[in-house]
Amino acid sequence: MNRRFLLILAVNLLCVSSLFGQSGKREVDTRFGYGIYPLTFDLFNDNFWGCAWHDGYPSVKEDYHNALEFAGDRVSSGCFSFGRYYKVLRWMDLGASISYAGTYQTIYNSANPGLTRRDDYHSLFFTPTIRFSWFNREYVRMYSSVGFGLGMMFSSEDKDKNEAGPSIQLTGFGISVGKRLYGFSEVQSVGTLGFITFGCGYRFNVATFSKKR
Repeated sequence: MNRRFLLILAVNLLCVSSLFGQSGKREVDTRFGYGIYPLTFDLFNDNFWGCAWHDGYPSVKEDYHNALEFAGDRVSSGCFSFGRYYKVLRWMDLGASISYAGTYQTIYNSANPGLTRRDDYHSLFFTPTIRFSWFNREYVRMYSSVGFGLGMMFSSEDKDKNEAGPSIQLTGFGISVGKRLYGFSEVQSVGTLGFITFGCGYRFNVATFSKKR
């Protein structure tokens, strides 16, 4: 199932590339990014502020088993992303990104250290995006963006925790500095790419669309 989802992501990204990449004169923006505090499907892990919700009452055996276990700190890898965007208007880009985020947590057993286990989650997202550039200069661009797509989370230990759902990224303020090779940062964001995102990228055919008409 995981391989099938990866294949779907690759096909969708190739479709976006072929759809907007027909003209050799069109500006193409390719970027790699890293995001802090991405939203993933295991954000609350069926808990709300530490209070677990159950459909029924746990058995005495389950109560005893749960009492022996305690969780370590949950560690996030952050979000690694690759995106490609095509300029369709001077003020608008269309494209998509694929991204990965992981969370890792160790579950300890107070009675038997040999029963220590890892609770790992891996999330993949495909997010088509519309980007609006409201400040355009040769070396500085400022923009906002909206992205909606598809995501999947899978657990390395428990296949029942695998699930699919929406991917969303709303960016209030983004800035890139550089003409062809550039660095970028995005803040005032919420979504699967992260609350704060930064990285670098390269633009092809930038001279054609950077000139004022």
